[in-house]
Amino acid sequence: MTKARKATQTKRTLTSIMTIVMLFVSIFSILPTSITANAAVPIDKSIRGYAIPNYNIPAYLDSNLTKREGTIYPTDEIYISGQSGGVTSKSILCAYKVTGTNNYKVRWVNINYILSSTRGKNVKCTAYVTVYKRPNAAKYGTVYPNDSCWVNKVTTGDYVQLKYPVGQNVYKVGFIRTSDAIKYFPGYSPDNSNNSNTNSKGTVLLNYAKTQLGKTISSYSGEGFHFRAWCADFVSFCARKTGCSYAIPTNSSVDGIWKAIKNKGGKEYSKSTIKSGKYTPKAGDIIIFKSSGASHVGIVSHCQNGRVYYIDGNNTTKGNGYKATVHSSNCSVSDSRFTCILHPNF
Repeated sequence: MTKARKATQTKRTLTSIMTIVMLFVSIFSILPTSITANAAVPIDKSIRGYAIPNYNIPAYLDSNLTKREGTIYPTDEIYISGQSGGVTSKSILCAYKVTGTNNYKVRWVNINYILSSTRGKNVKCTAYVTVYKRPNAAKYGTVYPNDSCWVNKVTTGDYVQLKYPVGQNVYKVGFIRTSDAIKYFPGYSPDNSNNSNTNSKGTVLLNYAKTQLGKTISSYSGEGFHFRAWCADFVSFCARKTGCSYAIPTNSSVDGIWKAIKNKGGKEYSKSTIKSGKYTPKAGDIIIFKSSGASHVGIVSHCQNGRVYYIDGNNTTKGNGYKATVHSSNCSVSDSRFTCILHPNF
C-alpha cells in the first residue's frame, strides 16, 4: 500500500469519527463544562432520559472505558452530553445523581447503552403519542400534536427511540412504538440497514450475561428456572433484563427458544456455514447444541481461530444440580455437539 493511499484511508477514518461527533452535537443539547463529579452544582437539564438496558451499567473515568468509577442504575434519570469533547465512537459523557445526595457525577458510558443509533430524522408529530422510558418499560411522557421530534431510523424491536420537547429548549429521550412513529410522524420510515451499531443489542445482551458469571440456580429464585435444566431459562432471563425479549422470547426449552427466535425473524446459520466462514458468530448470537437427545444453549461472545466463545447457564464443569454455574465456555466449530448459530432479529 502506498503512503498516499494510507494517508487517504487515515483521513477518511478521522472524517467518519468527526461526522459522528458533529451528528451528536446536532441531536443533543450541550451540558455545561462547569458540571463536576463531586460538587452540588447547577445542572443544565436541557435533555434527559434513561439508559436503554434495564439493569445496572458501569460508568468510567476515561472514554476508552477502562477505569470504572461508578454505577448508573435503571431508576436513574440521567443528563446526556452532546458536546464535541463528550462523545466518541464508543462512549458518551452522562451526568447522574449520586445516591442519597444532590450531587452529580459526570462519567463516560458505553454509547450503546444510551443510543440505539446516530441515524434519525426531524419530524413533526400529528397526534398524542405515549413515550416510554425504554422498550417494554413504564410510561415516560407524551408527544403532543405539532411537536417537532428527532426520531431514530433504527428500531429496537417494536419500539424506536426519539428526542421530544417537554418545554422551551428542554427535551427528553425515550421510546415510542414503531407503529406510532410510522402512523403519526409523516414521512418517517424505519431503516435498519447500514447501521453502525448493527449488533449493539447483542453486545448489551452479552455484557449483561458476563455480570452473571459464577452464579448458580440459587441466585435466580423466583425467576422460574428449571432445576438441572436452566440453560434456556438463563438466556431468556438475560433477554428480559436487557429489553431483548422482542427478539428472544422467554422459553424454558432449547427447542422452544430456537423456534421462538426464528419465529421473530431471527436467522439460523448451520454448522457447515460457520465452518466455511460464510458467517462469523457475533456478540449476542445464540449457540445451539444437540447430541443424543440432550440439548444446550448459550450466548455467543465471539468466534476466533475456529472456536466459538460463549456464556452458558447450567454449566456442569463444577458439578451438577446446585453446583452448576453460569460459565464462560468455548467449543470448536467441528464439535460433534455444535448444531447451529442463531442471529436474533434485534
